[in-house]
Amino acid sequence: MPKITIALMRDLEYKVKKGEISYSRMVEIINKTVQGYSDPLKERFEKICNEYAVKFAQKQEIEFEGWLSEIGMYAEFSNESCFEFHLIKHDVDTNQPKGLIFEWQEEYNKHLKSGDRISYYAWCMGLRSDNVSSRK
Repeated sequence: MPKITIALMRDLEYKVKKGEISYSRMVEIINKTVQGYSDPLKERFEKICNEYAVKFAQKQEIEFEGWLSEIGMYAEFSNESCFEFHLIKHDVDTNQPKGLIFEWQEEYNKHLKSGDRISYYAWCMGLRSDNVSSRK
């Protein structure tokens, strides 16, 4: 978050109260102050997310298409698959075999209605639907 000093805010509020500037002008000044502000932490996070997505795509031999929402949420790939960042990160960090995440995704989607879904983390540790008794 950009730092708008208390002094600047007080000065702008004072000018609005005195009628020297309009409220919309105050908002315009604030927007210009924060425009172009770069947050180094956010920039590093976005860079890291993109690096993970690209590394994941290379490993899976697919293309990283981009983020469906903000960077670090849902990544879309050329084979029409979409994964949350935490799944991509887990896959890369734990060096899962190529294609394992797609096997999991297919199985996960089969069990959406039944409720017998297995997380990717558990799937990577070998848990499968046939190893689990139904929760019903």
